Amino acid sequence: MNPTQKNKTLTPPDREPRLLYSRKQAAYQLSDSLRSIDYKLASGQLRRIYQGGRVKITHAQLLRQAAIDDKTPVVPRCRHPRDKPAKQPTKVD
Repeated sequence: MNPTQKNKTLTPPDREPRLLYSRKQAAYQLSDSLRSIDYKLASGQLRRIYQGGRVKITHAQLLRQAAIDDKTPVVPRCRHPRDKPAKQPTKVD
């Protein structure tokens, strides 16, 4: 081996992005929690597909979600009428 070749570092070829991600992989890619991903899936902010009974999220959905500059907190939606917050009483003067 030539001495000048020793100092050269080989860079791996650019990888193509995966087409489908699991919920856990999607959370890692978005730097988000798994619970937050579940909330986004339940509310429809993230679309899912099923592959062999498993939930998968496409790369395009992750790019779309990453581009959103949303500062609203991720909270679960109410499932039952009893889970809705109580109405604030109105002031009567």
